[in-house]
Amino acid sequence: MSVTKKLFCVVTVIIMLAAAAPSWAQVFSENWNDGDIGSDWQVQGHSPDFGDSSMDARAELVEVPAGSGDFALYLANGPSDWQVKALSAQSFARGDNTRVTFSFWGDDQTGFGATPQFFPGAAAISGPWQNTGDIAGPTFSETIDAGVDFWWNALSWEESGGATGHGWDPDSVNPTVDDTFMAAYGNARSRETRMIIRVWLGDEKGAAMDYSFDQGATFTAARTTGGTTIDTRGMDEHNLTPNGAVPTGTTSPLWVGWSPFSSAILIDDIKVETDSSNDGLDPPFGGGGGGGIELPWAESWDSLDL
Repeated sequence: MSVTKKLFCVVTVIIMLAAAAPSWAQVFSENWNDGDIGSDWQVQGHSPDFGDSSMDARAELVEVPAGSGDFALYLANGPSDWQVKALSAQSFARGDNTRVTFSFWGDDQTGFGATPQFFPGAAAISGPWQNTGDIAGPTFSETIDAGVDFWWNALSWEESGGATGHGWDPDSVNPTVDDTFMAAYGNARSRETRMIIRVWLGDEKGAAMDYSFDQGATFTAARTTGGTTIDTRGMDEHNLTPNGAVPTGTTSPLWVGWSPFSSAILIDDIKVETDSSNDGLDPPFGGGGGGGIELPWAESWDSLDL
């Protein structure tokens, strides 16, 4: 075969692969690399009850690493009052497989509060999907329509904003995430070891969560401590714990937001996406890497070196 024909075949294959690959519509993105939080976000840096001490609470952009031009949102709280928050100004409707993906890690070098709390101790994200656009409203622990509630090392999956309880409560209806998720969360201590979390909305109700700890190369479905995949899309209620049924989230539109409770967390590289309207292909939930990821560190949060 001539060189020309070989080149033609290679180009043809590339075009065919590109045409066959799913394309997903990105409806919102944020990386703050212009160094400005901007009008796309509402930020609450502290509770008035605790004054404005930067060592008690903080909501600001930081350059990580210094001099790189790569910024992330830094949320930290010492009073543990759930009042430090960041919330999107824009809302997003359910439908077309809407999902949000974001990078997360913690600052384990800086303590906050009268008795300094260091990441991952009592570190929460309380998000990402919120059923309110009012940052001055209830704590995000009360408004999560789909996401991770409470704090490490009792992180819980919560929907509909009305379920109560947490991982330390044996009667909680909110399921605690499994040790693999907990370990990935506790080990996310730098941009290089970040965790990428993705939460999918059911078109009418419910939600699902998967995550990556290999810089987004592969994702794995989040599971409860009982081993059940966290995917309630299309369900009216779920029984992810044996303690009772929980109504799944149905609110639309929703907002994207986080709150740290205590310690310091960083959020970056946010994407809200929907399925492309013309490819007819579903994106992979929890896909890639042969269905599993080999942990490069402790397989259980209680074996971490803290």
